[in-house]
This record gives sequence, C-alpha cells and structure tokens, in this order.
Amino acid sequence: MTPSPSPSPSPPESHPNRLLAALGNSLRWQIFRLLADGRALSATAVAKHFGRDFDGVSKHLRLMRRTGVLASRRGRDRRQELFHIPAARRATPGVIDYGFCAIRLEEARPDPDDSATDAPVPDPAPTVSAEGGAARYPRGFGEMIADPGGDI
Repeated sequence: MTPSPSPSPSPPESHPNRLLAALGNSLRWQIFRLLADGRALSATAVAKHFGRDFDGVSKHLRLMRRTGVLASRRGRDRRQELFHIPAARRATPGVIDYGFCAIRLEEARPDPDDSATDAPVPDPAPTVSAEGGAARYPRGFGEMIADPGGDI
C-alpha cells in the first residue's frame, strides 16, 4: 500500500488577535505601510530603508509572515526571500483586506490640536468606536474597519 501524498502547505490563516498584535509594534506597522503598495522587498532592503540592523528586521518580517500579515517568495537569486502583501489582500487600492477586517491606509492628516512643540509624542493605543467598529489611529496610521459580524 502506497502512502497518499501529503497536501501542500497552505498559507498561514489570519487569526485576528495574532495579526492585530503583530501590527501593534511601531516598526512592524512601518514595514506594513512600506509594503502596502505591493512591492516585494528583502529583509536587507527593509533594514536599509529604516536604518535598522538586518537581524532585528528579519525577525519582525518572519513574525509578520507567521501571523499572516505578509507572505514571502524567492527572489531571482534563490537565496533571497522577498516579503510582500499578497495581491488578493490588495484588491481595492488603499485597502488591505484580511477577511475579518480591512485596513484602509490614509495619508497623514494634520492634527487640529497639534502644538508647535518638537517634543516626541508617544503612540497612543487606537480607540474603537461602538458604531461601525472603526479603530482610529493617530496621524497617518490609517483606519481599521472591522467586520461587524467578525470575531475580534
């Protein structure tokens, strides 16, 4: 009796808690924004873009792939891994759709309460409104539109 062939591995399923937790880190959010237009970049290119060390950026990219935020494929040089947001998630321009939620990316908009100070402002946690399930992020973080019937 011959064993049946094993099924090909499926892409990681996006679990709301894991995916949203992965995007909760400021560097991972910046990486997400960088790749949101469909480009595929290596860990080296991402590290260079942000002026960070390769090992740290590589760790963040692997976590984002494991949680379903990103996918990866081999580059022309088979030793290189390119990280990207799959085209199926980017069907609508400016929106990354994970099924249970869609993240609408917006340009940074001025804060009406912005003072002329140069002091760094800590990233506040997003707030979720009861109507519509929209989470508001400060200055250019975008909006997360949760499916009202979703399990978040």
